[in-house]
Amino acid sequence: MTALIGNQVLEYVEEASEGQTPADPAMQWIGILNNVSLKLPQKYTTSRYLADNASTNKLGALINVKHSEEIELSFTVELQSLDFWAKYCLGSATGTADNLPSLSFGIIVDVAGTKHYALVKGAKCKEAKISIEEDGTLKLEATFRAMDFTGFSTTDYIGLGSHATANTAPPLKWKDISGVQWGAAPMDNYGCYVKGISINVSYDLKEVKDVGATTSTGIVTIVPVKREIKVGLVADFLNVDMVSNVRNGSKADLAITVGAQTITVKDVIFPEVDFELKPDDLIEYEFESLECTGIAIA
Repeated sequence: MTALIGNQVLEYVEEASEGQTPADPAMQWIGILNNVSLKLPQKYTTSRYLADNASTNKLGALINVKHSEEIELSFTVELQSLDFWAKYCLGSATGTADNLPSLSFGIIVDVAGTKHYALVKGAKCKEAKISIEEDGTLKLEATFRAMDFTGFSTTDYIGLGSHATANTAPPLKWKDISGVQWGAAPMDNYGCYVKGISINVSYDLKEVKDVGATTSTGIVTIVPVKREIKVGLVADFLNVDMVSNVRNGSKADLAITVGAQTITVKDVIFPEVDFELKPDDLIEYEFESLECTGIAIA
């Protein structure tokens, strides 16, 4: 008997009804997945009680009571397009929205030639960070919270549907980025040669429970009530113009062109400039923005 290898399957499908996997689903490819983490912490309370007269273990008079569970799925993927990030981490193909679609993720684990299937249902994005560095690929680090988990079972969840087919196209890379512009001018006009970019979007999710809920968590819906967007830039120092922009509180949209699409982060303010002087290196800026108001993709 051998141990299970980590190279297993993760795929997804959008739900029409939150928390319910569509019948006969056509599962979809996420991208070039690097790693996946599924956490299923079980929720218990401990009840201590007064022992009876015959007890010889009064300090051990307790009962552990299981109530429900939490479900969290995280993964890192090299993106072959912006589609998954835009629609399921921002809310729509054109950028941020107040509501997030829910997904079912399928997990398949091969155990000695027998496939075991599980579903993570009612999943919504809690946090998503895209990042890229020079001579690197565009990576998405995403975390989803979910309502329900079923599995593992040797019965396939697709019914008459289909599993995702691998897309072997290369991921988006540094050379696919043709411009980074803040307001009316490219970043080099502000004295910055950009060599690293990140956009982090996080949500405060309210997990609503109800009596009689049939999900494994007891949750009946997950509602985003707050969103935070921040941009990070790493750049080599060309001149000191950016210091004045930071100190003056300049605010502008940041537009990043990736292939044929442009990501526009709205109302970007950089509150701090952080650089070091080293005798054997260039002067490097590291910026992190204040909270931004939205993201548009065109």
